[in-house]
Amino acid sequence: MGRSLKLLGAAVCVVMVGCASPTPRQQEVADAGREQVAALLDSFVVAMREQSADLLPPLLSPVLKRHEVRRLCRELTLGSMLARYSGYTLEVQEAVDDVRWKRWQGDRLELEVDGSATVGKPFTEEFVFVKADDEWRILDFEIGQPVRGDPIEVPAELEMVLLPTVRRIIEKLEAGEAASLHYEVLPEHSRYRRPIQTWWERLTQEAPPPVIMLMQDMKLVKVLQIEDWPEPEDVLHYEFAPPNGVTAVYEVFYVWPAAGIDEADTLRIEMTFMPSDEGWVFYLLRLRGEAIPYS
Repeated sequence: MGRSLKLLGAAVCVVMVGCASPTPRQQEVADAGREQVAALLDSFVVAMREQSADLLPPLLSPVLKRHEVRRLCRELTLGSMLARYSGYTLEVQEAVDDVRWKRWQGDRLELEVDGSATVGKPFTEEFVFVKADDEWRILDFEIGQPVRGDPIEVPAELEMVLLPTVRRIIEKLEAGEAASLHYEVLPEHSRYRRPIQTWWERLTQEAPPPVIMLMQDMKLVKVLQIEDWPEPEDVLHYEFAPPNGVTAVYEVFYVWPAAGIDEADTLRIEMTFMPSDEGWVFYLLRLRGEAIPYS
C-alpha cells in the first residue's frame, strides 16, 4: 500500500511538472510573441521620439476601423508633443520578459510598460495587443495627453511655420503699431476678449465691461518700460491649446512707474495657432500682466 502511494505521488509530480513547463511548441510561440511585441514597442518609441504619427499605422491591428486608426494617430501626435515625454523611452525587454509563457498562447495581451524621459517622473503606459495569423499587432494604447497650458515641444518643421507670424506680431508690438497689428494680422474674433476677474475683484470692484477691445491692450504696451525685446527664438516656449492647437508664449519684463508698477512684472504675449485644411493659421492673441486690465 505504501509503495503504491509513493508511485502515485511520483506520477502526480510528473504531471504537475509537465503542466508547469511549456512544450517546445508553446515555448516557440512565447519566444516569437516576446520578439514581435518587443519590436512593436521599440517602433512605438521611435514614433514618439520623432513625433511622427505616420510611423504608427503599420504597427496597428488590421481589424481597426479607419476612425480608430485616426484616433490613435491623434493621441500619439498630441502625446508626443508633451515636454514631459522629451527623450521618451520604454523598458521594453523587461516588460515582455515578465510575461509568462502561458499568456503568449492566447490571441490578446494587455501589457503595462514602465517608461521614463529626460525630465519628469517615471510613468507607466498601457498597451493592448492582438494576434492574427501568428502576428502580433497593437490594438490600443493609453498614453498621457496634454491639457490646456501644458508645456509642449513642437517639431522643428512646425516651429518654422509659426515663427514668421510670431516675429511679425512681436515687431509690431515693439514698434507700437497697434492699429496695423489689429487690422492686418488679427483675425476678427481675436480683436475682443472677455475680462477676467479674481474673486477679490468681483467682491470689491464694479463689474468690468462685457468685452474689452484688444486694441486697448496693445496700445498699453507702448507706454510700458521694456528694457529688452529678445529674439523670439531665444525666449519662446510653447503650450497646448485645446483641442489640437499650439500657443507660442513670449515673455518680457517691464515696469510702469506711472501706474504704480515699480517692480519688474512679466508681460506675457500668447499667440495661438490652430491646424486647418490650409495648414496652421494664426487664431488668437492675448496679452497678460498687471498692466493689462482684467487679463
